[in-house]
Amino acid sequence: MRSRFKSLFGRHPVLVVSVLLLGAVLMVLGTRLFFKGGVALLTVLPDRIDQCASPNIAVEVSWYAPRQPFVKIYTSHLGEPTQLWLSSAARGNAKTGAWVTDGSSIVITDPQGRTLARRTVTSVDCGPGAPHPEQVAALAEP
Repeated sequence: MRSRFKSLFGRHPVLVVSVLLLGAVLMVLGTRLFFKGGVALLTVLPDRIDQCASPNIAVEVSWYAPRQPFVKIYTSHLGEPTQLWLSSAARGNAKTGAWVTDGSSIVITDPQGRTLARRTVTSVDCGPGAPHPEQVAALAEP
């Protein structure tokens, strides 16, 4: 293995140094983000809506923001301003009401308002010939 590295370094010294330098820079940036609390884990389940079943669903939201005293969780819908949904501990989970639609986003921020993570719910097409969800809803109304 050592001879292969010497051989590669001998043939392409600039490439080897560039790759090592890039790796070091990425490691420093990643470490800095982690220790400053600039990252969070955010899951939304389900993250896709079956438009044939219902245009609105409730989702389970889980989050973990290491190195944060607390977080704020916002929701946004296409064409509407973001709204504060929860202020919570840095780790938790909650279930929304049945108001999540295609294009709804869940955003987690630190106390200063910096975005740590974002997830957007998308929809799955019903397929050709299937009725549009609004048509299904209209049929279901008394």
